[in-house]
Amino acid sequence: MRYSPTRSLLAAAVLTGLVMGPAPVSAKRGKIPLLIQVTHNTVGDVSAPKLRSERGETVVFASDGDVMGPAPGHREIYIWDTASQVMSRVTNSVTGESYDPTRATDDTQTVRAEYVAFVSTADLDPTVGNADGNPELFLWELLSGEFKQLTNTTWPVENKTPFASDSGRCIVFASTGDLDDNAGAIQTQPPTGWTNSDGSQEVFLMMLDGDNRPLVGSVTQVSNGPAGTASWNPVIGDYYFPRQCQQTFYLSDHDQLGEGATGINIYRYKRNGAFVDQFDLGPRENPDGLPIGGPLAPVVYGSPMISGASRFATGPYAVYDTDVDVIASGNAAPNVYKYRVQHPRTWQYTAVPPPYYARRPAVSDGGDQIAFESTGELMHHKKKTRAGELPPFNSDHNQEIFRTKGRRRMRQITDSVGPCENGMVSIQDNGTSIAFRSTCDLIPGNNPDGVPQIFLYKQVTDDDPLLAPGACLVSDGCCSEGNGCYHSIDGRAERVPKKNCLNKRRGC
Repeated sequence: MRYSPTRSLLAAAVLTGLVMGPAPVSAKRGKIPLLIQVTHNTVGDVSAPKLRSERGETVVFASDGDVMGPAPGHREIYIWDTASQVMSRVTNSVTGESYDPTRATDDTQTVRAEYVAFVSTADLDPTVGNADGNPELFLWELLSGEFKQLTNTTWPVENKTPFASDSGRCIVFASTGDLDDNAGAIQTQPPTGWTNSDGSQEVFLMMLDGDNRPLVGSVTQVSNGPAGTASWNPVIGDYYFPRQCQQTFYLSDHDQLGEGATGINIYRYKRNGAFVDQFDLGPRENPDGLPIGGPLAPVVYGSPMISGASRFATGPYAVYDTDVDVIASGNAAPNVYKYRVQHPRTWQYTAVPPPYYARRPAVSDGGDQIAFESTGELMHHKKKTRAGELPPFNSDHNQEIFRTKGRRRMRQITDSVGPCENGMVSIQDNGTSIAFRSTCDLIPGNNPDGVPQIFLYKQVTDDDPLLAPGACLVSDGCCSEGNGCYHSIDGRAERVPKKNCLNKRRGC
């Protein structure tokens, strides 16, 4: 089924007409939390959901399960409208499969058609063609429903994990192909001069024209390593829309700078100058930059994510996880960090001790709120919670979803009983909505078999239709404070130890 904004609006109007009524008396404090189970699969898996950043109107994901009927037996792309709760199937990959979808691009400060980028082995675009079934990069335009094939390679080349800028002007992705066609014709995009004849997995930046087709001469290889090495997990963005294609961050197991780095490090490519550097902690924390490891002690950084265009004109901010003791706080487990790009500065946001962890963070517009998954006990036990709950708050150390606001306020979004997992978060840029994957029975009776499902946590105002009596039903997969099915735990965050901090007022 093709996604139709008109159909979604009509459905939303019908829903509103059915459930509008006086808001319950308990819904007077402004932003009331809801938890919605998006999928009700009985088989198969679901990918990490991608929530639209600026507006939060859609959730995109891939699944091989029975999302809208019988399971296709392979991965397809789906999009769910958060207002109308209408699910639509984007791809029909009869002779292949489709996966690795991006969040839908936004329409602020751009006239281009919004789209979802993804990888597919199907033959979806007759103007290019993919008869050989190679994993190629595609996009799908939300309004027209048109598919456009962006790469055209042959096996054994594999294209994967695209990440589109919020504005849609560019896409970064990983590939084993030799794809660079940038000869320097575009003044604002100098070439790197790298080639990839050895077939190592590298990161590429592709600029799109106004018709969402690849701009000739603009595909640039932004990482470089010998055969057998890999660069991956690229993200791109900046603090306002015209600069959305300026800075790419990615992971690599190859020493991109030749400084002796070992393990997996985070690198940055700057488009205007065509140069690569590493994270810098900032001069106040450590003028020597992030630890890069050594032959006997390789480091591992993971899960970089970047904030979108900020309405506050701040940032950009990048978040990541690592068990490296970045700011000498005594950290020895995977924890979450935030890095300010323009004027380098690093903050440690969690202090989970081993064997527990906090990982896979997602960051809001302006960097104020960060969501992530953790098995830790993150609430400060000596500080009161909003509803007066008593510690411990995650005594079984199940993997739960958390959200910080600043470094002091912590919200535990899920409170499940294992063994099950909540994770792979995506956050709206104002921090009020979080999509995630879960194998837990979070809304009692809606996932008793522990099948991977997509959930949406969101905060709504007191006039939201789902707060009307009888609108949010547990039987339909909807939890609220009003129906007694849901509450979050709000408190103060456990502080990062200060004893060994390089600068007690900065990052600790």
